[in-house]
Amino acid sequence: MEARQSTPSLMSRNPLYQVSEDERPNSVVVVGGGLVGVTTAYYLARAGFQVQVLEKRKNVCDTTTVGDAGALRLVSSETFARPSSVFAALRSLLGLPALRDVPGEEENDYVNFDRACLRDSQFASWAWTFVKKSFSSGRAERDLAMRRLIYASHGLFLSLIEEEKMAVPVTQGSLEIYRNHQSLMTALENARVRSIEHKIPFEVLQPDELYAAHPYLRNSSLPTEALSGAIYYPKDVSVDSTLFVKEMERICREKYNVQFHYNTTMKNVVVEEDRVVGVQTHQKHCCRPEFENADGSASARLFTADAYVFCVGAQASSEEMPPSLSLPVYPVKSYSMTAPTLASALKYKPTSLLLDNERRVYYTPLSESLRASSVAEFSPHPEPTQEIVSSLYQVASKTLPLAAQWEKSQMWRGVRPVSADGLPIVSRTPLQNAFLNAGHGSGAFRTALGSGYAISSILSGSGHTTRGVPLAPLHMERF
Repeated sequence: MEARQSTPSLMSRNPLYQVSEDERPNSVVVVGGGLVGVTTAYYLARAGFQVQVLEKRKNVCDTTTVGDAGALRLVSSETFARPSSVFAALRSLLGLPALRDVPGEEENDYVNFDRACLRDSQFASWAWTFVKKSFSSGRAERDLAMRRLIYASHGLFLSLIEEEKMAVPVTQGSLEIYRNHQSLMTALENARVRSIEHKIPFEVLQPDELYAAHPYLRNSSLPTEALSGAIYYPKDVSVDSTLFVKEMERICREKYNVQFHYNTTMKNVVVEEDRVVGVQTHQKHCCRPEFENADGSASARLFTADAYVFCVGAQASSEEMPPSLSLPVYPVKSYSMTAPTLASALKYKPTSLLLDNERRVYYTPLSESLRASSVAEFSPHPEPTQEIVSSLYQVASKTLPLAAQWEKSQMWRGVRPVSADGLPIVSRTPLQNAFLNAGHGSGAFRTALGSGYAISSILSGSGHTTRGVPLAPLHMERF
């Protein structure tokens, strides 16, 4: 039985949200082996903690990260909870078409809301908080926290690639193309502000300059007169998200002795008074046969440690979590399609991350393929929405018809819970030895490294740097 009444608030217990030196744990169990869980395990292990990771699937990157755009863009620093997202939700619920050209920045976001959400009580609770946050006065503080989190992730990414000598190709730069002149002017003004305030360099390209610098666009369906121009950001990076996380997992195991337990599903969190004493799991076909029954069926095991970090996905608001760890999150589905490219067609393939602004489609060039990613869809159903799949295929195959073999593309749909204000929840909890790193939503790749480093700093104790990531706006008490 969980005794929540006697648990002091986070603010009264530790205003800085970091543990004291005498609370510092030695061992940590990380629940969740996706992008966020693996990066969290890496920074914890690097800080000297003994780390175990529990993952319900047979490997990292089996679901959510597989088709991620793998984009880390310094300019994408607005949180999801803002008026334009509310208006996008209303458009979607009214049945307006997907992936359409819309002028003006306030209309650029495309979000699809399944009407079935209206019959979902969990969505109703999340949506009410989302709307309040979208129109609240705290939006500037949230955007600043997101910006610092993204900047920290960007710096950590570059350091990680170099220090660990990761065998992962990195694509430099991102190109935003615009058809609508007003959208380009608005984006240009924002780029100038970022350049002054945050030292983010950019380059403006007129249509003729655009085709000279990026000749592959000549072979697309975008004739010169269709584009108003483009903005190039040289510091943005993109990577094959699956290769990146698998390489992270390898480094964790081989260099930092992190133990990964696959096919291990969390059944419940065992709580005594105000502490977690273990995570009860089911295991099946694991690498240690002593945890399987004679008939090969799932076997129960209790994992224990000094501290627990929950980097859970769809379970973030499920009944497996104790009430004091329940989160105001809702699953958001992201879509992508990855098509093979031929060596003879390289001249048609983007050489950097490409964003078709009006259609909100990312094109990520991979070593032997091209990935088109788009759409955030809120739905209580895990199945992909066929209309969105068809729309993405039509947009990608018409925009860059010669860049990839779109007819052979593999479709992907991943589900991540997003918090009601769009910021990840990186926090201590009312349970003294339990911590959260969840609620990243579909943009997890841009924040995962920063939030993993922040969790490591929280557990390492007060006085340890967070690389500029403010902990207060990320804590769970904001809801």
